Amino acid sequence: MNPYYRWSMEEYEPMLQAICKEAHCWETAAFSGPEDLSTVLQSSIRDQLAHLRKLTIEISYSDRNDPVEIFKDAPVLYTISFNRDLWMHPVTFSLPWAQLRRYGGCSEWDKHLSALYRSPGLVDCCLQIDDIGPPSSIVQDPVALPNLRRLSISNPHFLKYLQTPALEELYCDYDVLPGPLFPPPGELQIAEVVTRLALFFPLPTELVCDFYSQSSTMAPALEHLSCFLKVDSEVGHEIQDEFVKAIESQWTRGSLKSVKIYGENLQIVSDRLDLLRTQGMECAVFGGEPFPSPKDLDDIPPELQILSVQ
Repeated sequence: MNPYYRWSMEEYEPMLQAICKEAHCWETAAFSGPEDLSTVLQSSIRDQLAHLRKLTIEISYSDRNDPVEIFKDAPVLYTISFNRDLWMHPVTFSLPWAQLRRYGGCSEWDKHLSALYRSPGLVDCCLQIDDIGPPSSIVQDPVALPNLRRLSISNPHFLKYLQTPALEELYCDYDVLPGPLFPPPGELQIAEVVTRLALFFPLPTELVCDFYSQSSTMAPALEHLSCFLKVDSEVGHEIQDEFVKAIESQWTRGSLKSVKIYGENLQIVSDRLDLLRTQGMECAVFGGEPFPSPKDLDDIPPELQILSVQ
């Protein structure tokens, strides 16, 4: 059902009721529709989802503060993906949080934060954050996610509020406001184990410098790097030099396998990476706009892509 189509309850409810009679057998379910869909589901399938393990739902729900409670009693629900396509309609759910392993969708930061606090078992997480700036509420303690292996997040402002010691893959989007966006590396608590890093926003000069000066200890297990490098004309040569030296250091130690760099005026980076390419590294530099989409270049797994910026 198209969520933007003005549908008739009389037209669709009989079909939905017939489908929902088998809800007690469902192991996977996918729904897409307007707000009235939640009303039908609420009366048809709640308390009947004994076998539901994976849920995908796209719903144009209007009340951000009223959570959808249909799925909160699904005893074996481990995976949920919601409003990734309908990202302009952030939504809140009541779910069996403690058992969740994979969580992704569009909501406000405070709602995501509440969900993460209650979901310590997550291994995959994709956060489309509706807020455009830093969080409005003060976070006293970072959210501890000790089992999280993969994280995709639409705004780097929020990384410092997450404690992810086992994180292996980080994908951070580029649809953000200008300014000091990335927290100091020490606040991320991911450096020792991360193997795949994709940062699609202009890297701050401080981070590039840290990547060079701490190249022996910062992300020592890094294998794949994709990033956007913005070069200031006054310090461009120096920044490019330090960035490539960090890449060369990682390559020499044997961990780094591939690098993709987006940006303008990166001739120094391009020339130096050409040399590494002859030594066996997979390298690519994409200069000029429009830049290729990360989706097109397979930088981000499909299930972790932030669709609002594709």
